[in-house]
Amino acid sequence: MDRSVFRRNDMMKKIIAFILVLVLLLPFGSALAVKYYRVNTTWLKAHEKPDFSAKVTDSYRRDYAATISRVGKDGWVKVRFRPGGKMVFVQKKYLTLCDSYTAWISKDDTVLHTGPATSFKSMGKLKAGAKVTVLTHGAAFDFVSTSRGKGYVRNTHLTTTKPAASKKASTKVAWVKNDSGKNVVMRKGPGSKYKVIGSFRVGTKVTVTGSTGAWFKISYRGRTGYMMKKYLGGKD
Repeated sequence: MDRSVFRRNDMMKKIIAFILVLVLLLPFGSALAVKYYRVNTTWLKAHEKPDFSAKVTDSYRRDYAATISRVGKDGWVKVRFRPGGKMVFVQKKYLTLCDSYTAWISKDDTVLHTGPATSFKSMGKLKAGAKVTVLTHGAAFDFVSTSRGKGYVRNTHLTTTKPAASKKASTKVAWVKNDSGKNVVMRKGPGSKYKVIGSFRVGTKVTVTGSTGAWFKISYRGRTGYMMKKYLGGKD
């Protein structure tokens, strides 16, 4: 027989042997596609091995998110708690499979936590209207994917209703007027109790960006403040 045939057969044997070794090294059952689960009990004990007598490595509170790596016998699963937890063993009956969906932050400065409670470290704050993907929906906290990474937020700060697109603020040009000819002041807020932050001569051109009661919010060369409506009008 041709030596090249022997070499090919020998190579095939080595490849098959390598694959068999890999299969034998795969522990604890068959692998699963990544899906997110949440803890559905008050506290869930995690074990070092799939056995109740094995060392308890930690306990995870309700709403913690996890992904299952392997399914074993007698209800045991190998999981990783999110984000960034260690691989441990728990009973599958204490985990609930969750469907992901899109939601939006409904409250400004919503804190993104590393765990499902306010006592966990903050990963940053999210603005109202920020779009997120809810990976697990819990009793009080949801595990979400955001622009800041994956973490937990109070689910009362989430909505499945897409916020309306914000309308561009309308602006108009106005000129300072005063029958007495005196300068007109600009204040920090819409009221006479607010600090004076500018003074304008009659005829000064400003941009009106908003309105609050008897006051206009105005902008002038990068500065913003408030001026009484009666002192602003069209160009004479």
